[in-house]
Amino acid sequence: MYFIQKNGHDEDGGGIIAGHVLRIGWSKTLIFAKRYSTFRGDPDGWIIIDVQTQKIKGPLTDEAFSNDYPNAVTMATEEAWKRLK
Repeated sequence: MYFIQKNGHDEDGGGIIAGHVLRIGWSKTLIFAKRYSTFRGDPDGWIIIDVQTQKIKGPLTDEAFSNDYPNAVTMATEEAWKRLK
């Protein structure tokens, strides 16, 4: 399982997106992460992190994510990890 942690902050229950990452992608200013929610009462879906403002949007459904970010390229977390090594 993969989680997104903010450097210098201890996060409980699945990091800053409160879940583990199923798919991930990024641009110069955004991180796109499809999460499986840690807390099963919370919805799964796409979380958008603005790296400049540190604001988090979501979760978004697959349809809303596709509509709002049609050019986003994402990949399985295992593939992303290999690319970042």
